Amino acid sequence: MTTLPPTLLTVPEAAEVLNVPIDRAYTLIRAGLLPAVRLGSKQVRIDRSALAAFIRERADRRSDAVIGRQEGFEVCLCCTPQRPLPLGLD
Repeated sequence: MTTLPPTLLTVPEAAEVLNVPIDRAYTLIRAGLLPAVRLGSKQVRIDRSALAAFIRERADRRSDAVIGRQEGFEVCLCCTPQRPLPLGLD
């Protein structure tokens, strides 16, 4: 029997997927940009489908958020490097 990946991710797991520091993930949650669920006074989780939608939305807006060029690469504040979504996020 195969086990399904968890539907909810911890904030550190979501930060790893986004390739950002954990503090930045919490900032995105507090700003209402990254939807999260509070499961108690200190437990915060992010739904995999919400995280995937967040990534897709940022990828769609990437060309609008380019702030400059550095060593021939576009520099963008809202996007992570392009890479395949982890298993279960697509």
